[in-house]
Amino acid sequence: MPEHYQIGALAAQFGVEPTDLTDIDGEHSIDQHLRLGVSQVPHGGGDPLDAYLGEVGATHDGARILVLATGWPGPTLDQVAALIRGLGLALDITVIDHRNTIGRPELSQGHSWSIRVVDPTTPHTVDPVPTSASLPEAVALCYRYLHGALRATIPTNPATPIPVPQQPATAGTLPDTTTCITQLRRHAATRPGQPATIRLHPDGTHALTTTETKKTWS
Repeated sequence: MPEHYQIGALAAQFGVEPTDLTDIDGEHSIDQHLRLGVSQVPHGGGDPLDAYLGEVGATHDGARILVLATGWPGPTLDQVAALIRGLGLALDITVIDHRNTIGRPELSQGHSWSIRVVDPTTPHTVDPVPTSASLPEAVALCYRYLHGALRATIPTNPATPIPVPQQPATAGTLPDTTTCITQLRRHAATRPGQPATIRLHPDGTHALTTTETKKTWS
C-alpha cells in the first residue's frame, strides 16, 4: 500500500519504534501488516485498497485506526528477571522468527514474543503462539498481569508447601538477559516460524527449548 497507509512509518515522528505503536488503550501493538501497509487481496484482480478498508473497517469504526505512540510502561526485562529470581521462580521467554513465513503475508518479517512466570520445577514447555510484537511489549504484559501469574505458581496440592523466597532480588549474580536474548534470537533464526523458549532459572542457569530439543547452560 502507499506510504499513507503504512502506520509504522509514523513512529519516527513520535520518537518511538514501530512496535511501540499500540491501539488507543495501550493494550497491544498495532498488527504488523497494518504497520507495513500490507493488504491481503482475497482473489486475483481484486483491489488492494478495497481489501484493506474492508479489513480495517471490520474492527475499527469508519476504517480509522486510532494509535497511541509511546514506550511500553513498567520495568525492564533485567528488573523483572531480578524480581522473579528473588521469588525463587523462573521466566520462560519465547520467540518466533517470522522470516520466510509462507502463506501469511501479515507475518512476513519481525518476531512474536511472550514471557511467562513459571515454577522452575515444572517441565519445560514451548509457548506455541506468542502474541507480542516486540520484547518490550512482552515484558510490559508480563509485569501487568504478574499477580495472576504468581497465583498460578501456588501448588494445588494442600500437602505441598509453598516455597518461601530465600534471597532478595538484588542478591548474587543477576541473569545476563542480553546474552540470553541474543542466544534465543540466533536459535530462532535457524528455524523460522517455529517457537523457541529460554528458561531463566533462579539458580542462574538457562535452558533453551524448542519443540524438538533442549539445551542447558550456565
